[in-house]
Amino acid sequence: MEIVWNNYLWDGNHTVDVNSVELLESHLGIKFPKDYLDVVMIHQGKVPNPNQIKVGGRITSVGVLFLITHDNEYKGSTIKSNVMYVEDDLPQGIVPIVGSGGGSVFAFDFRKSSDTPSIVFVDSDKEGDDAITFLSDSFSGFLSLLRGDLT
Repeated sequence: MEIVWNNYLWDGNHTVDVNSVELLESHLGIKFPKDYLDVVMIHQGKVPNPNQIKVGGRITSVGVLFLITHDNEYKGSTIKSNVMYVEDDLPQGIVPIVGSGGGSVFAFDFRKSSDTPSIVFVDSDKEGDDAITFLSDSFSGFLSLLRGDLT
């Protein structure tokens, strides 16, 4: 199923330059996978359509693709601010990349592989490993799980 990225934070594209990616990667001590960079460098701040996914038998909405770049107006939608938000409650190596509403996020899990991180759902109502649900081995795999109306 093809994903259409709809404007959310801004009208139009806010592309990401390679330098901004490298600065964030250096700050976090990670390297983002290519399939993710191919999407976020063009579509940061947008929401996917379709935008629903099943997590542990529950239907969850997939929200905004968090920003690589710093933005004072949308600070709560940056990867850096979301990492800071969850870092005290989660194991190191969990990097939020997409919102889901209510404080829960979809994230890369770099704990097992720094080259090919998996995608996990992080439930804001739980802590530590109990908060983490595996979804996919890759960002592309995560996108393939998105559906329209699952209700």
